[in-house]
Amino acid sequence: MNSIRKKAKHLLCLSALALLLAAPAGAWGQTWADGLYYLKSNSTTGSNTWYLWPSIVTNSSTGKRYLTTYPSTTAPSPETSPAPDDIWCMWVVKNVTVEGNSYIQLINPKFGKYVIIRDKAFGDRDVWLDDIPSGDATRSYFQLTNQNGSYYRISPTKAYAGNEDNYASRSFNSASGDKNGLGSGASGTGTNDERPGLIQLYNGDPKWTTETAVMPAPTISDVSASNTITIADANGLAAGYTIRYTTDGTDPTATTGTEYTEPVWVADSWTVKAVVVCYGIVLTSVATKAVAPALTSPVISFDNATNKASITCATDGATIYYNTGDGSQADPTSSSSTYGTPFDVTSPTTVKAISSL
Repeated sequence: MNSIRKKAKHLLCLSALALLLAAPAGAWGQTWADGLYYLKSNSTTGSNTWYLWPSIVTNSSTGKRYLTTYPSTTAPSPETSPAPDDIWCMWVVKNVTVEGNSYIQLINPKFGKYVIIRDKAFGDRDVWLDDIPSGDATRSYFQLTNQNGSYYRISPTKAYAGNEDNYASRSFNSASGDKNGLGSGASGTGTNDERPGLIQLYNGDPKWTTETAVMPAPTISDVSASNTITIADANGLAAGYTIRYTTDGTDPTATTGTEYTEPVWVADSWTVKAVVVCYGIVLTSVATKAVAPALTSPVISFDNATNKASITCATDGATIYYNTGDGSQADPTSSSSTYGTPFDVTSPTTVKAISSL
């Protein structure tokens, strides 16, 4: 019976990682540009500042979620298992132009829903989170009226069929401190979710302004044994977002970089950067990670029944180089024989092999 002495060696590529969070973009200035923001009413500091939040309270017949306010960007989430999380009160602002008129849409990316003027049949002057009504996108359009510098009224664009009130003359109330309208919170305790009053449309001049927001970066995995990395949203966003990434160290944007659809095979030493994009807006800071191909040792085996040697490598796409001898031969290089199929061993032999990408 022939015997075989085996020795395996692989080329080791080390990987290093660093996770960097990019700084938020600058403040808005005098106009509301496309982006991700907190929306707040009244003064810029102190107890009169109220942030726009989705409410735990929903419409009893449709289940659609109302809007409310809270004096902080950290509050119990509007889910059944509350936890402090400011992602719930981040809002995408999208500018739209219709027949020469400029409007904004307000979208909650956590729920994946737009702020919509609800139908009069469900109550007077309320707004809630919903998909854009079929055939009536204008119910998602709002206009901004400058009040005094950085503060604006947020108003609907028109009155709607069946609504005798002229909604275009109304605007978002500030709901500052009014804890009524929460159902069980009529006494002022706000027992449903400890948030003050529901946002409605009324005749007045409430002041709304903005504060730049950014969500945590997506996660980039270590290189797997199969030489791939995965990239994932870290914020539990509703379906509809995409992840864009680069491998050359440049920051991806809403339109540049590669859209992530499946694990990425690592072909070289890279600096991978990734962001989450939704509604044409970059929602997150930039995740950055240094990666390099992960090679595993080739495995040499011998089949006594056929007197053949086989060499395998668990790293996808790896090339195996090998040589044979009495054990004193030098280690194989990329100039050595390339392994393809099992080969015959007819005498005591030492096989050496390396893997390479």
